[in-house]
Amino acid sequence: MKKKIITTRPGVKNSEIYSGICFETVNVPVTRLVQNPDINKIAILEFQPTVGVFTSATGAEIFLSLFPDNSLSGMRVVAIGEKTAGALSRNYGKILVPAEWTSYGVNDALDKDISGEDRIALFSSGKSNGIILKHLEEKMWPHILVELYDAEVLDIGPLARELSSDECFGLIVTSSMEADAIFNKSN
Repeated sequence: MKKKIITTRPGVKNSEIYSGICFETVNVPVTRLVQNPDINKIAILEFQPTVGVFTSATGAEIFLSLFPDNSLSGMRVVAIGEKTAGALSRNYGKILVPAEWTSYGVNDALDKDISGEDRIALFSSGKSNGIILKHLEEKMWPHILVELYDAEVLDIGPLARELSSDECFGLIVTSSMEADAIFNKSN
């Protein structure tokens, strides 16, 4: 009998499942990502960002669907990781990807790349960890926060059943949003 490692990534983000000789990985989503219906495209265009910061491939895909005409093509792009950069690469040439694929890595990249004239658009989740936004505020850089999507908490009953099975070897929670859904919500 193979042991199971349970993951909790939202279905749209769960593109690669790794299994080994003695275990299998089973994904049980606890959140579903939904596009923010209140995105103000006019406010983004009027802000005229010179830098766009993207914190996920999901956000990048939503952004590209909102601006298929490439109306923000002059914007420099910072992507939190290679998957996010890959989503944006079809519309943007040079994309800055920090050495450390975290919010702190993005902040380090911004510190090296931002000038006093830049206007930064932070494209993220409505449930972001707030680390990049706090950094922008502390630096007093002109910025706009665009919450492209949010997460709806799903029933965690299926997760509870998987975790209580004899085959369960462990749980991998991949974001603070998922941890909050599991441990801080009453479902």
